[in-house]
Amino acid sequence: MEIPIDSDPVVLEHLYTRFPYLSGQPLFLRGAFAEQGINLGVLEHHNFLAFLVAELDACRPYLADFPFLTLEENAALSCYRQGWPVEPWPQPLVDILWAGHRGNSVLMDVRQVDVLLKPVGTVQLWWGDEIGVIWEAVFDALPSKNQEPLLHQLWAACEDSLRSKGVRFIHTYGRDPVVEDAVYGSFLWERGYRRDPARAHLPAGEVAVVKDLGKTSNNRLAIPTSSFTERPMSNVGARETEPLLLLQNTDVLLATMSLQVK
Repeated sequence: MEIPIDSDPVVLEHLYTRFPYLSGQPLFLRGAFAEQGINLGVLEHHNFLAFLVAELDACRPYLADFPFLTLEENAALSCYRQGWPVEPWPQPLVDILWAGHRGNSVLMDVRQVDVLLKPVGTVQLWWGDEIGVIWEAVFDALPSKNQEPLLHQLWAACEDSLRSKGVRFIHTYGRDPVVEDAVYGSFLWERGYRRDPARAHLPAGEVAVVKDLGKTSNNRLAIPTSSFTERPMSNVGARETEPLLLLQNTDVLLATMSLQVK
């Protein structure tokens, strides 16, 4: 069952845990995705917290044209969903009693706490029948050693969403324009994606990969914590490579204050 993010108890629980100073305060989610979005998953590592927020299903005849799918498979893709990893930024509205330039000001009251949902990436999902496509599931340019486990969590949430729609085979492009082929191929291998020789004759078929959800797990527990182990799509050889660039959270507290002069 899909629950709107502003009433999802899992989201509220993680917000109170991540920001203990908000305990007991009513929270109001703000942002373009707060009212109609749903939470597809929690993304967290060390001190970083984000939610994968997606729009409601949009199922109608589409003219999908993925070059690594057949005409029949493209025609079956009747549903599309866009999503965004969003980072919560609490912005409490407080009343402060100002004691002047020499005295100590006093926090009188916290009126309410708005939580701004700041997008930090993009997701696009397509599906129909047993076929699904992850066209993109990326974080924006947020360099940090934390990105590898977070990227696994992001893809696992996308795969879980497609699985819940009855998808068995997830297709995706085997290259990323901003990541080296060897590194990106290693990541896809870790997630269970493999090349399908039967698609080599299709446009872009030689670099497309597919994951059979009926045979592989979503790798939630098999997440490396320091660096990728490269496994080329030919499944020959292995060596350590540099990890993908990842996210780094900055805990920012922005307060709007109402001042009273003593």
